[in-house]
Amino acid sequence: QEHVSLNEGLLGFWKAALKSVSDPALFLARMAQKNTSATRRPPFSVGKFAAWARELKSAEMKKDEANRAKSSQTAKGRGSAEGKALVNPLHLFFRLEDKLDENSILVADGGDFVATASYILR
Repeated sequence: QEHVSLNEGLLGFWKAALKSVSDPALFLARMAQKNTSATRRPPFSVGKFAAWARELKSAEMKKDEANRAKSSQTAKGRGSAEGKALVNPLHLFFRLEDKLDENSILVADGGDFVATASYILR
């Protein structure tokens, strides 16, 4: 269990508030069970964070609009694919978002393509 504290003090400030050696999914499920309505904090849409939450939502909506506009542009290759029309990842992800079921779960492994997907797929 000593590996749980391996990074403690990293950068001089990181210290775990809660340590657990368990299956991560089981840990999160049990934490959710303990988070009853009596102990749940209010959502960010109310209280002292409301203005900040509105500002973040506004910025998110502007970014989404810009991405939608970019999704209609033709993606062009570079290097050995110079000038060749490619799949526009924004267009692909907006189309995928329209088709995915509300409860869909996607698993992906890093990179620019996945980073782009994280802005579109919700």
